[in-house]
Amino acid sequence: MRKILFLFLCFIFLAFAPLTHADEGWIIENFQSNVIVEQNGKVNITETIDVNFGTLQKHGIYRDIPNIYYDQNNKNTYADIYIVSILKDGANEPYQQSQNGNFLRLKIGKPNQTFSGSAKYSITYTTVGILKSFSDHDELYLDVTGNGWPVPILKTSARISLPQSGITGARCFEGIQNASEKCVATITSQNQADFSATRILQAEENMSILLGYTKGMVPILTASKPQGENNDIPTSLILFNIGGFLATTIFGIGLTIFFFFKHGRDQKNLTADTIVAQYFAPDKLRPAEVGTILDERADTLDVSATIVDLAARGFLTITEQEKKWVFGSADYILKKGKKGSDTLLTYEKLLFERLFIDGDTVKISELEKNFYTDLALVKKSLYTDVLDKKYFSQNPESVRNKYARVGFTLFITGIVLSFVIFPLMGIWIGLSICGFALLIISRYMPRRTKLGYETYIKILGFKLFIDKAENYRQQFFEKENMFNEILPYAIVFGNTEKFANALKKLGIELPQPNWYISNHAFNAMLFTSNMNHFSNSLTSAIAAQPTKNSFASSGSGFSSGGGFSGGGFGGGGGGSW
Repeated sequence: MRKILFLFLCFIFLAFAPLTHADEGWIIENFQSNVIVEQNGKVNITETIDVNFGTLQKHGIYRDIPNIYYDQNNKNTYADIYIVSILKDGANEPYQQSQNGNFLRLKIGKPNQTFSGSAKYSITYTTVGILKSFSDHDELYLDVTGNGWPVPILKTSARISLPQSGITGARCFEGIQNASEKCVATITSQNQADFSATRILQAEENMSILLGYTKGMVPILTASKPQGENNDIPTSLILFNIGGFLATTIFGIGLTIFFFFKHGRDQKNLTADTIVAQYFAPDKLRPAEVGTILDERADTLDVSATIVDLAARGFLTITEQEKKWVFGSADYILKKGKKGSDTLLTYEKLLFERLFIDGDTVKISELEKNFYTDLALVKKSLYTDVLDKKYFSQNPESVRNKYARVGFTLFITGIVLSFVIFPLMGIWIGLSICGFALLIISRYMPRRTKLGYETYIKILGFKLFIDKAENYRQQFFEKENMFNEILPYAIVFGNTEKFANALKKLGIELPQPNWYISNHAFNAMLFTSNMNHFSNSLTSAIAAQPTKNSFASSGSGFSSGGGFSGGGFGGGGGGSW
């Protein structure tokens, strides 16, 4: 009866859970890892990964699991990995296994078949060599998800089971590589511990778990079978939980909707709802400002468009560097122009100075080393810019984080209490759903001011003008340099190729931009393709964060100040194909 109640509540929970969409067009809705330390010296791991591809057509996913690590002396250490089974929605799924650097890659799916929507993958494998022994205890330190996923993970949890009583401690860390941000670690019994993230893990963030147990309790590389109870529950308690679940869920979601209408909706001016084509960016806004007002986020793409905008305005040049080999990728060199940065907006000046902090030239590929820290400062300055200009009453990112923290607190509290106070499980699951609903709606809680909303409508009109450029022949013929001026905005709107095609239909011959240097003869369509590639390369480079796949064999995660995300075995990452 207990299982029936639990499955019923989980089914209702999943049915109510709304979908979110990452920049790549798909998300991981749930990542759950069940880890069993076995008596024969192996560790059995089952990863359940719920993905949602939305409308994208995909063959499946790939999973990268590290099997080569470095110790404190930079010497290789190894972990053997044996695949037991790979399932998709409960049925065996074909996969290809290969070595990819320090990772075992599992490419899961059928090459001749694609699908869209949701899928549940279950990857079961056995590992050898990942338990560690110290002077006063033994330990399992495991990176659950790894820092290699390019999309957010909405919910992350794990469980470690030992064959005997004797757990001495449990810790959990979440975030980027080497982050010390704590997540939830709960010792549910003396031979079992549960772990869960406190928030959505963004792309390239990881959850690491750490379990210490009595030294000598079992030999290193031992295992355990999960122990569970199966007590019957009275029908009256089941009905009480169902009623409590429904009441809590309806009230909580209703309250969440109220908060949205009260605090999250834009301060609309009803006279500004009509979208009319705008031939220029409203209020002389720069591309990054337009992008931030449009989607209420200071995106990396907004910063990339700003660099193109600075080039078009004469502050720098972009030189295309030829591919080194036929399958290689082109690189780009940014060169500082002669114009000073005093006339730039604060965030533009900060970006300009950070780009050329080490000299007058920089390669896009070189930005991968450390620019992600500068990117955060530029985004923060961009938020300050739109706040100072009264387009928002509060920092959109701060608003999202505030509601997300409250949502995650409710979500985690409900999950924990559902195990601690099982007879009221229905109420606690309902509380978790309310927290999850608030977490999802937190992304929509930033609120534009009346000025911000009016400007937003004008931005939509400007986007309409760019989207339908072929309908506005006169405007383009009246101003010769309009293409260079509009290109950075087209990058923000994601329609550079469509914009170039429209101008081609109009018969407009685009001049060679003096800020983009290439060895090829100028061709408008080729130039647009190169700019798309440049923007994509730039976005990847400036957002990149160096990672090192290392295993913290130099000490225990329980030592003084010890423990951080990415410090254990396992992890890796993955993607879709």
